Amino acid sequence: MKKIVCMFICLSVLAACEDDPKGKDPVDMGTDQGSIKDTTVGDASIDSADSSPQQDVGKDSDEDLPDGENFGVVVPGERCIVSERIGIVVVEKFQKVQVNARLFDKPIPSIGDPVLSDEACSFYEFVPAANCRNCNNDQTCDGNSVCVDLPKVFPNGSLKLSDGVSELRVMTDEYGGLSGQLEAAGDTFSIELTLGSSVLNLPATTIPAPLEGLVSNLSGSYENPDAMDLTWDLPADPARVFTHVPINHHVGLEGTFTECEVDATSKSLHIDGPMLKPLAVATGLEFQTINHVRFAAAQIKEGCVEFRFLSSTFP
Repeated sequence: MKKIVCMFICLSVLAACEDDPKGKDPVDMGTDQGSIKDTTVGDASIDSADSSPQQDVGKDSDEDLPDGENFGVVVPGERCIVSERIGIVVVEKFQKVQVNARLFDKPIPSIGDPVLSDEACSFYEFVPAANCRNCNNDQTCDGNSVCVDLPKVFPNGSLKLSDGVSELRVMTDEYGGLSGQLEAAGDTFSIELTLGSSVLNLPATTIPAPLEGLVSNLSGSYENPDAMDLTWDLPADPARVFTHVPINHHVGLEGTFTECEVDATSKSLHIDGPMLKPLAVATGLEFQTINHVRFAAAQIKEGCVEFRFLSSTFP
């Protein structure tokens, strides 16, 4: 989904190490599985994490999406199915509040179902066939090793970020990006995202605080990792803990990566060796950041849009 940006090398703030945005392949959109039917959204601010298991918003949630109850509804706490995601909207606070997004007209073709998974993590792998080298410059390989058209940037989008006092309004740039900064004293914001005929409204959501006491322990080496274990202190206002581990950027396979998500109250995350070893090629493992994050998601006819309000910690 959305060469346009680097190929799934980073995730934090949608591109913690983003390369030239004028290239061919779309941006990393992460991973997840599942579906939901309940789309009830309360009026209260989303200022605490739901301790129930995370579910996902996707086409499986309603076969008749244009008339289904999930269509165009932003569901706090939910995730997109990775193979249906057309973009991610990230809100993070540094000296200022930053919003970054990149939206496309369809999902990334080379991302399919995970080949390995456990309770916390999923490993996705894309192995292009020899015939994929014959794709045109405006094509890429899908999961069936068939040349298909690359996603195009979503034109004429707009986003409004507001804390109830100040607001930021941004329009889609030529690369499909929506980005800007807002001077704000608080940590709670709402979003109105317009994509074509779809208007998505996310109610006031609080950016969770950065994790404290984060410790990482890599078993093995960056060239041959056996496992990674992370621990952190219990947050005062726990949300979800998430990480995206890309394959080494020298390889450039946007469909190969590992992602993990647990409740912040667990205070620990284990990433098994088989989900790390395939990523540790060329110059080795490129582990990035740990995010303390609140999610939301909405399905529109082009695919699923995921929202992330997060703070990042570097192990």
